[in-house]
Amino acid sequence: MSEIPTTAEGWCEMGGRLILQGRLEEAIAACEKSVEMNPTLAESHYNLGIAWRRLGKIEPAMAGYRRAIRLRPEFADAHNNLGNALRSLGKLDEAVESLKLAVGLKSDFVEAHNNLGNALREQGNLDLAIACFRKAITLRPEANAIWSNLLYAMHFHRDYDAKRIYKEHRAWAGPLEASLAGEIREHSNDRSAGRRLKIGYVSADFRRHAAANFLLPLLRNHDAGNVEIFCYSGVPRGDAITAELKRMSPNWREAFALSDGELAERIRADGIDILVDLSVHMAGNRLPVFARRPAPVQITWLGYPSTTGLSTIDYRLSDGLLDPPGGEEFYSERTIRLPRSFWCYQPLARTPEVNGLPALENGLVTFGCLNNFAKVNAAVLQCWVECLREAPNSRMLIHSLEGSHRQRVVETFERGGVSGERIEFVGRLEPAEYFRLYHRVDFCLDPFPYPGHTTLLDGLWMGVPAISMTGPTAVSRGGGAILTHLGLKDWIVGSSQEYVARAAEMCGDLAKLSNLRGNLRRKLQMSPLMDGRGFAGELEEVFRKVWRTWCG
Repeated sequence: MSEIPTTAEGWCEMGGRLILQGRLEEAIAACEKSVEMNPTLAESHYNLGIAWRRLGKIEPAMAGYRRAIRLRPEFADAHNNLGNALRSLGKLDEAVESLKLAVGLKSDFVEAHNNLGNALREQGNLDLAIACFRKAITLRPEANAIWSNLLYAMHFHRDYDAKRIYKEHRAWAGPLEASLAGEIREHSNDRSAGRRLKIGYVSADFRRHAAANFLLPLLRNHDAGNVEIFCYSGVPRGDAITAELKRMSPNWREAFALSDGELAERIRADGIDILVDLSVHMAGNRLPVFARRPAPVQITWLGYPSTTGLSTIDYRLSDGLLDPPGGEEFYSERTIRLPRSFWCYQPLARTPEVNGLPALENGLVTFGCLNNFAKVNAAVLQCWVECLREAPNSRMLIHSLEGSHRQRVVETFERGGVSGERIEFVGRLEPAEYFRLYHRVDFCLDPFPYPGHTTLLDGLWMGVPAISMTGPTAVSRGGGAILTHLGLKDWIVGSSQEYVARAAEMCGDLAKLSNLRGNLRRKLQMSPLMDGRGFAGELEEVFRKVWRTWCG
């Protein structure tokens, strides 16, 4: 039994040990005892902040960090943790300020450079964000999670084409694969080509997240006689969607607390035949697990249509619209094109019925963009300025967290001759509020080069189409692919000039817009984009095909 501390410093040290052990309530009690004995010990308040944050209690966590900073203004770690907490609340300006203080106090603070990059990306400051990620990687080249932040951010930036993106992915993957080559072993899986297959899905997004829109219809429709499903969940704290997904998975594995090596061994022990990455380089991915090749066949799908960079992942799933023939040299994996669509969608929330076209009631056309604001770059803003200028009787609704970046948007419009009063911002919304917001939008203006994928489908479900520009990468073709499945090719454009002209054209035919609005949900329901049973069958056919290849 540990000796009971007799000093404030001793209780603080005990609190830190208990945090590392995951005994958070006990850690809080120990730190509070330390504070009682010596309220001026900054580390005790800091540890309290960490414990509260890990319990998901943001406000008391920030209070702990702030007390630590008041007692020790040069406490870089407290500034970093406070900035991260502020970012989670959507207070981006305050987050950036705290994180800049952290790196100013400690120039080699890897985590703070990375966190600052994340906050800047959410403000749409992609160049600065990418510079922060590169700085962090320079300081710690083996930091896989930071590399993932950098590689994902590139897809939002117009200066990164498929060739450059692939080169950067291989720069990350090569050293990682070399370091883990010794952990790859032969697989003893039964090579019977027609037997029931064990399929493992790996994700940190078995929760209320865009990925769940596509996982629910898939897991609900898998043929249990053909495949046995295993889900390796990296969710730290589940929600109602987690519970629903868990009910559909006969073999649920909690993976958040497992190291990459431990998770790889668990997958091997489960005898997984085909292991599927569902994240690519999105937050919480477990790509270093796939670099260890714990399953004989490995596939990436869903997160977004791109490459992981890993040669240990055999295949990437796509479709013929996202990946027309050519360009295979820009993927480390072999591309398998699904017969119809990369996506199969289901809205997560209970949604309202589609309403009438707002413009017919209020006399104004309302453009909307409810995408992640990180996708809104200078070229997108300029395009929107011209759309509003060409359609004087219009306004625009933009999803954006609060912060100075909103003023930057308004100033861009006003420099282009469009009054800032025609722009409205909406912040973070609950799912039901988010879907109701589409009742105010006549049609959306998709960002580029990363258009809406899930957000576009949400809008279409609510009867709201979008003008979407295609580009040179699979990600940039996502909007066009979705619209093509619904026969909406007249909403797909190939240039900024065409984008602006099409917006003006759509504003001029409200009767056509109104008719489309009334039919879109039904179109979506009847399309491959919502055929859960058909999609699951197609995916199982792919699994069987690649399994036979391995057996042969």
